[in-house]
Amino acid sequence: MQGLRGVVAISFLLGLVWLVAGPRWDTPGSLQLIRVGDFAPRDVEPGDRVAIVGEGFPAGKPARVTFRGVLHRPGALAQKGAEISVWGTVAAPDRVEVAFDDAAEALFCGAGDRATHTTFEGDLEVAFASALPGAPPIAGFLGGVTFDVRPGPNAEASEREREADRLLAFLGLHLAPQWRADGLRVDAVASESRAQAAGIATGDVLESFDGVRVRSPGDVLPAPGERDATLVLRRVSLPGPVVRTVCVGGFRPELPGEWVASALAILGALGVVLLFAAPTPTGVSKWLQFAIARARNRLASRRARRSMRAAAAVCWADVGGDIIPVGLFAVVDAAACALIALLPFGQFRLAATLDVGILVAGSGSALVAATLVSGRSIGGGARRALHVAWQQALPLVAVAGVVLATGSLRLQEIAGAQGGWPWDWLVFQSPAAPIALVLLLSGARIDFGAEGEIADGPWLRAVLRAYRIVVSGLASVLFLGAWSIPGSSFAEQDGRPILQLLGAACLIAKTGLVVLGMAWSRWVLAPLPLSQRSRLTALWLFPAGLATFGLGALWSFWSPRAATQATLTGALLIAAVLGVAALAQRLRHGLLSPANEVRLSPFL
Repeated sequence: MQGLRGVVAISFLLGLVWLVAGPRWDTPGSLQLIRVGDFAPRDVEPGDRVAIVGEGFPAGKPARVTFRGVLHRPGALAQKGAEISVWGTVAAPDRVEVAFDDAAEALFCGAGDRATHTTFEGDLEVAFASALPGAPPIAGFLGGVTFDVRPGPNAEASEREREADRLLAFLGLHLAPQWRADGLRVDAVASESRAQAAGIATGDVLESFDGVRVRSPGDVLPAPGERDATLVLRRVSLPGPVVRTVCVGGFRPELPGEWVASALAILGALGVVLLFAAPTPTGVSKWLQFAIARARNRLASRRARRSMRAAAAVCWADVGGDIIPVGLFAVVDAAACALIALLPFGQFRLAATLDVGILVAGSGSALVAATLVSGRSIGGGARRALHVAWQQALPLVAVAGVVLATGSLRLQEIAGAQGGWPWDWLVFQSPAAPIALVLLLSGARIDFGAEGEIADGPWLRAVLRAYRIVVSGLASVLFLGAWSIPGSSFAEQDGRPILQLLGAACLIAKTGLVVLGMAWSRWVLAPLPLSQRSRLTALWLFPAGLATFGLGALWSFWSPRAATQATLTGALLIAAVLGVAALAQRLRHGLLSPANEVRLSPFL
């Protein structure tokens, strides 16, 4: 009896398992009494008619044509699980015609000016209502459908074309303007470009980009936040399609000019009030008073009158010797400047393959080695070398943030992600970028004047000068637009000697300004001894660098839309301009006003 109960219990459990996980015998929602064979054309515009051919279409009844699958649109994430239904008419027992009007276009491509070319991939269902009340509809299915709907002209089409041209230049691709039945032909691939690294060759035909069948350059746009894009190519030497993946990380859209201008005008007005009229924060006020007092003492020691022109003259007299090279310094400075000036010439292997990690590690190691051998004792030199090595953590964190934002270690590709105008510079593309720039330059403010155990000999000073030049050039490449010329794209400069020379001159000019700015900062604020710098780095600067890296990672992961990115870029640019103007105004006021004078804000 117990065995029988056990058999019944086991059978019951097996029955439950079979009901839960066993085969389904559900009745289909529609009866498949008709057959769908094919439809044409596969590429339509508003006003076209699509003919669906098959068998068993009932005459005189409207047909509901449903597309179920994925919608691919340029510059947008794939819309999965889409279901679009349109109505058609039975023209013959083997033919259903669907008219694509503006309403059908809006379902596939979006409404109004936002309508864009859409590629559909999925299944097609043609259904007719049953003659019996309550019975499921009669339907036929066709799987593996690829269907393109192209909208009419709209206001945003030209903007998408411009952005696509920028992306193609960013990747190093040039497409033929003539459209073929299977896509666009690749006319040229720039050397050492991302397209060449992905295996794209001249003569290939680009069929699709991230699921969108390519019919014009405007179809070549990545989705927001996308790091890699998938390309399907047709190569003459191969029978089947070729799938390639190209890195698009670091590509930034250009500034839109619609409602963003109003937001930037409001932010600019708020910046003027906060920087020129509101009271200065206590911490910033103490720093300004210290800088003003130091400048006054320098002017008093030179018996110069207090003015901005006199302060600039005294500053140049003090730091000019550190900037203008003489003798040994001229040789070292020339070598460092030659390395910086060589970067725009991509045809040279060094310029094309040099990555930012090698440049940072090489310059930092040279400075550490020079510090080690310049000490008056082995222990003192090693201790100072450890302090200098610890300062290299700040440039490494700053560079890591740039690599995360651009997706590349190569200086050529990082430079290609920027433009010649200030709003295209990387320093204004993320809230973390300005902080990273300050951290990168803070390591170059090392000075050995306060360290008595270090012999401040000519070789150590020469290496330190070269290090400052390299770091300044690195800052110009990573954050300040590199060698891009305003009004000329990065791809246009590649391979054109005149533009490359202009780009090199532009990069050297930026590097010189950064070097001069650091010299001025050392004149106004005395550099700290190495021991105090190490303590400041450990307690404040390095944690700030890690927080900056995390902020940059969150910004890259979020990948804001074009309008948000443009607003941030404009706000950072306005803040930089107004901040420099406000700083100059306060320094001028501090130099010209009598000592210990108390004045209210001019605005009040």
